[in-house]
Amino acid sequence: MSKDNILPGSISGVDSAGRQQILQALEHLIQVFWSRDGRKNWEELWDNSISVWRTLKGIVFKEPPSIAVYLDYIQSQGQKHEYVQELESTFVKTFINTHGGVSAPLYHSCYHGEEQLLMQQPALEMQNRLQESGLEPQSPGEPLDHLCLELEYLYFLMSLYLQDPDPETAEEIADFSGNFMLPWIQEFMQRIPADTPGTAFFANTAAGMRDILEFLGKTS
Repeated sequence: MSKDNILPGSISGVDSAGRQQILQALEHLIQVFWSRDGRKNWEELWDNSISVWRTLKGIVFKEPPSIAVYLDYIQSQGQKHEYVQELESTFVKTFINTHGGVSAPLYHSCYHGEEQLLMQQPALEMQNRLQESGLEPQSPGEPLDHLCLELEYLYFLMSLYLQDPDPETAEEIADFSGNFMLPWIQEFMQRIPADTPGTAFFANTAAGMRDILEFLGKTS
């Protein structure tokens, strides 16, 4: 269902306004999944989600993605406040720390190989990509394969492409999105429980992220 909702074509066929909307979606994903300690303005992030995902219809999606449908449903039931209250604690338990270990760690290396250890090959590859691009990590306290650092690199590439739609940049966007990020994000998404008020928000958001990566990973 989700794959059927992704528009044909690739980033090269999206106009500058559409590319800007994708940039805003990447920025929003960084804000949602950045670790910290779970303390964020969750109500503001919820409201931003509504506008971000709706604007991607006709750019990435044929119809509103599942996260937009989910948000509309909760709004229609008048349950927004109740659900927003769950987000902070759910974020911590799902992604940061809980007894017995979190279900969906935010690090690429945890989805690479049987050991599921930090600082494995994905972190080294990210280091190489950043060095080749002349970039320094903005958050040196986190391993370089943290989800949000990878999203920041993709944001950087998309910003370059928005200024200058160079084919080589488009190739790097497609390779990084489709070959490097998408496989582990598909597993990451499946590890987020979707059966509680808080986790449904994150599960649907991760599904939208997966679809954006799949769209950006196309070369034609």
